[in-house]
Amino acid sequence: MSNVRISNGSPTLERMEARQSEYPKPSACRNLFGPVNHEELNRDLKKHRKEMEEACQRKWNFDFQNHKPLEGRYEWQAVEKGSSPDFYFRQPRL
Repeated sequence: MSNVRISNGSPTLERMEARQSEYPKPSACRNLFGPVNHEELNRDLKKHRKEMEEACQRKWNFDFQNHKPLEGRYEWQAVEKGSSPDFYFRQPRL
């Protein structure tokens, strides 16, 4: 397929070999922002997660870590398993 014609009015196109560059391209994997300090990153993530948990605790007046309701805007009450629809308890389908 060295000669390809697109239409009757177009000139013949020839397949060309890829040009080899004098300077090979560097790897696409680059470290754009410098080295990662994993300890600092873990501290920041833990801090952010704790802030999110505290915000949710204030919003819902519920201690999600200990699974206990707190005093506040909402009144939480336990329900029996049989009084709620089955889809709240059954395992999801795979």
